[in-house]
Amino acid sequence: MKHKCGCACGAIRFEVRGAPLNAAICHCSQCKKITGSPMFMAPAFKKADVVMERGEPKWFESSDIAKRGFCENCGSSLFFKFNNTDTIDVLIGAFDNPGGIQPTDHLWVSNKLPWLDVDESMPLYQTDRSKKPMNQKD
Repeated sequence: MKHKCGCACGAIRFEVRGAPLNAAICHCSQCKKITGSPMFMAPAFKKADVVMERGEPKWFESSDIAKRGFCENCGSSLFFKFNNTDTIDVLIGAFDNPGGIQPTDHLWVSNKLPWLDVDESMPLYQTDRSKKPMNQKD
């Protein structure tokens, strides 16, 4: 499985190989601000499976635990990467054909906008995945 991806202006193009490890929808405040959206979806892949074809992202240290990659020409948000991991999240908007990637869970539902409905059949985490999903029955 190969996915072609890039920014809005075309300065950055890359290919993602294989199936995602997961595909979280995040409702945290930072993700909303970075994307200008009510939520953010970014499937995670092994860093080795993301192959740059043209251009390189500019990186922004968004916290002491993670950084975000974007196109410095058009401002498109492209990547999210936790420090000290071998995975990288690719924002769903960067995919040329994102329809085949399905979300796996919701993070930070404590910050979900009240008018936004979520699929409650997926795991819903109050914050991150460090605790069991709030909708998981014991």
